[in-house]
Amino acid sequence: MTDQARSFGKYEILGPLGRGGFATVYRARDATLDREVALKLLHPHHTLEPDFAQRFLQEARTVASLSHPHIITLYEVGDLDGQLFLAMELVDGGTLQGKLQGQGPLDLEACVALLGGIADALDYAHSRGLVHRDVKPANILLKTSHRGHLHPILSDFGLVKALAQSSELTRSGALVGTLEYMAPEQIDADLGAQIGPATDIYALGIVAYHMLSGQVPFSGSTANVMHGHLHKTPPALTDLRADVPPAAAAAIQRALAKAPGDRFPSATSFIQALAAAPALPKRVPPPV
Repeated sequence: MTDQARSFGKYEILGPLGRGGFATVYRARDATLDREVALKLLHPHHTLEPDFAQRFLQEARTVASLSHPHIITLYEVGDLDGQLFLAMELVDGGTLQGKLQGQGPLDLEACVALLGGIADALDYAHSRGLVHRDVKPANILLKTSHRGHLHPILSDFGLVKALAQSSELTRSGALVGTLEYMAPEQIDADLGAQIGPATDIYALGIVAYHMLSGQVPFSGSTANVMHGHLHKTPPALTDLRADVPPAAAAAIQRALAKAPGDRFPSATSFIQALAAAPALPKRVPPPV
């Protein structure tokens, strides 16, 4: 579908919102219910594999059963003339990625405030047998509450799992997800059986590291990032930012443990450890 097309089924296309590796997202209006939605159309090449559509629709229906204030609401999922689509709640406040790009690193209090709801959403999904597999700032949407506070919402549940199970991708050895936020068990096929809730906790740790430092722990070439996740210790947060309490840096370090069993038992327990970190005493300038 092109940006010039004006409709898709019952949806009137109002304009493009963004394009990624998996799909293109449009602002659209549901003509039946007269409400605006985010309409995500998967790129056609994903549907070439015979079983993909069935796998995707099954996963999406499971995600649609979730009901949580910090998980995006999925209104409809379907296949219209071979085009897979999702119609979701429209969130107008941008993403955490955009906030970090525009504002730079956040303080620990703001980090905890934004990630607390995301952690609760992950634990809720994990309790129902779902793993997100692609937690990153671009998938954390922001809307402003009626009290003026930022309300984070986690999007894109289910899509990565459906893509990761593609036999074509399995044969090619391609990675599915966002490399900078991937856990070791997502990168090394021999560890793939270990993918579970701790995988999302690792990614949440990377997000927290990024929020506080302004950078991801491992960057550069694909090979360098993969090697970092698998074998290297991230640069110490306290070396990158002097006002990060050592206890908060240690909590993030634990979330980024190479072995899933060495990470926190839940996403909420990780954020609680961040919140409990005693603040460093403020430096008082010497008298003039």
